[in-house]
Amino acid sequence: MAGLPQRRSRPSAQPPRHSTVHATLHHGQRWRRSHGAGHHAWIKLTSGDVWCCGKLLAAGDAALAHDEPCLRLQAKRPAQVFVLDFKM
Repeated sequence: MAGLPQRRSRPSAQPPRHSTVHATLHHGQRWRRSHGAGHHAWIKLTSGDVWCCGKLLAAGDAALAHDEPCLRLQAKRPAQVFVLDFKM
């Protein structure tokens, strides 16, 4: 693309590893993922209400979980959830 600056990235010894999940949870449905040390997850709720690690998230809320041994979600109401799981 003409006129746009080129971004240069420095190579890193180990690129971050990540995975994404987009899930529809029905009322009462649970979702969980086990993590090891150094894992983080960014959770974005696009609709509904979900319990996440003991906290209630509503549509539009987001949460960042650091070093949780197990990420647990449970829908209080039907919900759409986006989870980015990564290790740095």
